[in-house]
Amino acid sequence: MSETPLKLDQANFLQRYSFTKEEFDQTGLSWDDLERIYSLHVSSGSELQATGDYIVSRLSTLPAVHSLKLRLKHPEHLVEKIIRNEKIIRKKLERPKSKTTASNYRKRITDLVGILLNKLRIWPKRGLSLGARSRN
Repeated sequence: MSETPLKLDQANFLQRYSFTKEEFDQTGLSWDDLERIYSLHVSSGSELQATGDYIVSRLSTLPAVHSLKLRLKHPEHLVEKIIRNEKIIRKKLERPKSKTTASNYRKRITDLVGILLNKLRIWPKRGLSLGARSRN
């Protein structure tokens, strides 16, 4: 089943995420491909949510887990990340072997679903803590 891609206004998008038209053109990406990726990501939201919910439900059974939070990458942030990554790749490699497309973005972008896990810690001599310590 083929669906019509959702449309993103390129000029507004590039401005909102601080890319120039020249920077975008240098990535070698097609705006049509990015719109297809955006549409695919939107349409796979329920599948990604179900996968994330399953993982969260499995992790929540672990005794050391204090809290869990699930998030799906926002479709616009996905497009922004693809542009940013391609920009970096183009700077490092004169002729990259491939680029991110609608058929490979799920392999190249590894944070489509994010799970934040806080672990309950017991500190010797301090008793039970109420949550995870700050990483900073």
